[in-house]
Amino acid sequence: MNRVCKNSLDMKCLNSIASDLAYIGFDKNSKSFMYLCHAIFFTAHDYKDLAAVNCNVFTKIANFYNTKPANIEKACRHALDVVYFNGDLLKVNDALGINYLKPYEKPHLTTFISLLAEKHVIKLNKLILSRQKKRKLFKSTLKTKEALNPFKMILIKKPSLNNSLNL
Repeated sequence: MNRVCKNSLDMKCLNSIASDLAYIGFDKNSKSFMYLCHAIFFTAHDYKDLAAVNCNVFTKIANFYNTKPANIEKACRHALDVVYFNGDLLKVNDALGINYLKPYEKPHLTTFISLLAEKHVIKLNKLILSRQKKRKLFKSTLKTKEALNPFKMILIKKPSLNNSLNL
C-alpha cells in the first residue's frame, strides 16, 4: 500500500477505502481486497473519465502487481459477487451511500468502484479544504505575531531618509 501513496492524504484515503471495504464484508487477506482498494483509489484520483475504469484502472493495477488486467477484473468481480450475495445488504447500501439496492439488483463492478470512488473524492476534497484553511490560518497568525512582536521591530532597522543623504 505504501508504494502507491505519495503523501499523508493518499494514505488516509487508502486507509478509509480499506476500512469501508472491510466494513462491507470483503476478506482483508485476499488479493481481490487489495485490487479493489487500488481500483477505487486510482479511480478517485483520476475521476475525470469514469467510462474508462476498465481500460485505465485495471491496467495500472496489473502493471503494479505484474499480472493481467483480465485476472484483476475477474478477481474483483468474484469478490463483489461473494460479498453481495453472502454479506449484509444494509452494510453495502450504507457504504455506498444509497438505499435503493435490492437483493436482486447487484451493481456492476465499474458502478461499485465509481460509487465508492465518488464517496472518497468528496472525503478527499473535504480533507484538502480543511488543510488549506489550517495553512492560511497558520500563516496569518505568523504574520500577526511578527507584526505585533516589539523585539522584532527593534532588531529590524529600516534605513531612514537622513542616513541615505549623508552617504
